[in-house]
Amino acid sequence: MNRKIFKEEELPIKALETIGLAQNGQLLMSDENKLALLFGRRTSLIRLQNLEDKNLKIGELEAKISVERNSKGEIELKAHPIYHQPVFPVDLTDIEAEQLEQGETVAIYKKLKDKDEIKREYLFEYDSETREYIKTDTERIEEPLLVNSEILTESQREAFRKGKEVQLSDGTTFRYSGIDTAPFRANRIALAVSLLLDGGLSYVIYKGIKSLTGKEHTSEAHELSKGFQESVEDLKKAAEYFRSRMKQEPANEAKEIDLGIHNNRPFRSR
Repeated sequence: MNRKIFKEEELPIKALETIGLAQNGQLLMSDENKLALLFGRRTSLIRLQNLEDKNLKIGELEAKISVERNSKGEIELKAHPIYHQPVFPVDLTDIEAEQLEQGETVAIYKKLKDKDEIKREYLFEYDSETREYIKTDTERIEEPLLVNSEILTESQREAFRKGKEVQLSDGTTFRYSGIDTAPFRANRIALAVSLLLDGGLSYVIYKGIKSLTGKEHTSEAHELSKGFQESVEDLKKAAEYFRSRMKQEPANEAKEIDLGIHNNRPFRSR
């Protein structure tokens, strides 16, 4: 999907400062959580301060946060606290909801009619950290073009969008996740991914990816595949090329290329 992501300067810094996640215009969070916000995703659980909800004031609260653009085009901050009891979504049967909550299935794909009577595709997941059911419009899921240097087929991209597992020739298996900071769960701790975002091709090195089941990774998961290593080397070569081009222009001498290899950050090519 070609879907815009937020720019860092667009984030609601004042609101983030109020809850203790920014100071003097600078974000006070990990690169992983910052990238999650920029990609329109939820952060990991963060301790928030000075929250207000109508007439209720809360000193501290542990929650995930995200940002979204409202109907006026303004970017709003949203908090996703830990619920005492999960609330079953109306679009799932009790059996389906229980299967998600108990971990018997990781995702449920459904076609539903909206208020305008148009059928749309949705993916349902359960976030055990916040005890919340997550409903994702599959049109908003960014389908990878390449993973670990391997081009995905149309059927693989469709499977990813529907929450199914996708297997690569190098033995890597991954699926979409709407409940983690990274949009993937995999049998590897890191993936090199190419996405079409914001009108350009973005290369993202995702590290610290959760396992397919959410449990602790096996020792094999820490062995980076040949395809992943090739992707990193290609990014290094691309960065070196851009550095050489930029040095030819005096105005660009001070600029740096950040591959995001050590953090979950995008390297973009246009």
